[in-house]
Amino acid sequence: MGEFVTANLHGDIELIATLRSLTPAMEKKAITAALRTAGKPILQTARAIAPKETGKLKKSIKQRVFKKRIKGRVGFTIGWYGSDAFYGAFQEYGWKVGKRPWKAHTSKAEVYSRLEELEQIGKTQKFRKRKDKLQFLRQLRAARANVAAREADTRREIPGKFFMRRAFDQHAGAIRDNLRRLILEAVDKTVAAEAAKQAKKAA
Repeated sequence: MGEFVTANLHGDIELIATLRSLTPAMEKKAITAALRTAGKPILQTARAIAPKETGKLKKSIKQRVFKKRIKGRVGFTIGWYGSDAFYGAFQEYGWKVGKRPWKAHTSKAEVYSRLEELEQIGKTQKFRKRKDKLQFLRQLRAARANVAAREADTRREIPGKFFMRRAFDQHAGAIRDNLRRLILEAVDKTVAAEAAKQAKKAA
């Protein structure tokens, strides 16, 4: 998936102070709970509109909170997980029917990039040895053949359903706007749960 929601809470003095007042374990628990709550609408919508021929794809759609922080960043992903839902990408982005007219497994962008790179080398580099030039020309011909095969691809295209993107677009704004509130609410619940736990121990 290539969709992202970014909510920048840097410089929020009140929120930072609240989080710093917690133990590391409580802070992690609160932020994890907030992120799961924030992503739940996307998760529910994606499952509701996902193709349901067998039901396996719907069941495979899950939310995962990042386990490690990177420079103060936290986040989560929602996608299809597991071998039973390998076709999730085909349903999301679409596919073409029939056998590919080329052998390479590289992407279309990589094929074009490789041809551009070789053509630039051919314009700027002088080959001292004949065998080096011949080897380069073979590579150039192969790259051009790969591009030609891609451009000659006439297979019937099945359009993607973009169910994950539609779920994302529907809720991204609300997540961005409500994340701070969700974190503070999760902190309150985490503190209350810890207080109840300690009171139970003391009783």
